[in-house]
Amino acid sequence: MASIHKEIAIDAHPDEVWAADVMVDDLVLAEPEETVLEVAERMSAESVRHIAVVDRGQIVGVVSARDLLPVLADHARARL
Repeated sequence: MASIHKEIAIDAHPDEVWAADVMVDDLVLAEPEETVLEVAERMSAESVRHIAVVDRGQIVGVVSARDLLPVLADHARARL
């Protein structure tokens, strides 16, 4: 379900909409020590395509589904 901010932004001109109006503020997080499989499973469970990686309270990177796909595909091929 779209947030009220996103619904307002749909009718507005892009020059009048701020990043804060359309951003997601309930980030799904991972830690640097988590495995690719753990992150992929969280993405699936949370229905998201991006996960912020946090170390000591600071975002240190973002993992996307596109980042995971080659690693998971290589793993699947190796198991065939």
